[in-house]
Amino acid sequence: MNPSPSLVAIDIGNSRTNIALFESGALIKSDFLPSSAEYLERLCNTAEKWRSQSPFEYVVAASVVPALGDLMNTLVENQLGITPIMVEDFKTELMPLRVDRPETVGVDRVVNCYAAAHLYGCPAIVVSLGTATTFEAISPDGEYLGGAIAPGVKISLEALTQKNRSSPSRYMEKTQGYHREKYTGPHAVWYLLWNRQLN
Repeated sequence: MNPSPSLVAIDIGNSRTNIALFESGALIKSDFLPSSAEYLERLCNTAEKWRSQSPFEYVVAASVVPALGDLMNTLVENQLGITPIMVEDFKTELMPLRVDRPETVGVDRVVNCYAAAHLYGCPAIVVSLGTATTFEAISPDGEYLGGAIAPGVKISLEALTQKNRSSPSRYMEKTQGYHREKYTGPHAVWYLLWNRQLN
């Protein structure tokens, strides 16, 4: 593989799907859409538009929704003529997973930890704020030691306002114009590919 490939990274979460274009290790563009079959088609259209402006060689994808991951794989192959590199296929090889059932650890959690270890070093506590809030522990030797999952911020606030009438019901919604250059998901997938130099 070219040591500085151009690629598109796709991160399919429970609520949101993120897409990012990288050239020579630099983030060029990024966008996000709701996670659904309908929007995956739009996501592929976005990638096709990007390719007409900045050709890329690879698509790397991580999905916590198996059905959407399978659909995305098919759409990318049919529309872009590229077979995506699916992180799920080798997530247990990224770092030692010191848990009873390594295969059950979500691919998003493994990728976040892998990226944190390479970006910031070990030991580390990795926190991800999404549909759920996840906490992960990485040992000084770069081993995944386990983690915990809690309701996400939005879900927790909605539950709080439903149960407690005195609590404020307003909360901030992220806007489409929110700057996402430092968003973990696409960067995590990029570093995963960059460091392993997949073939």
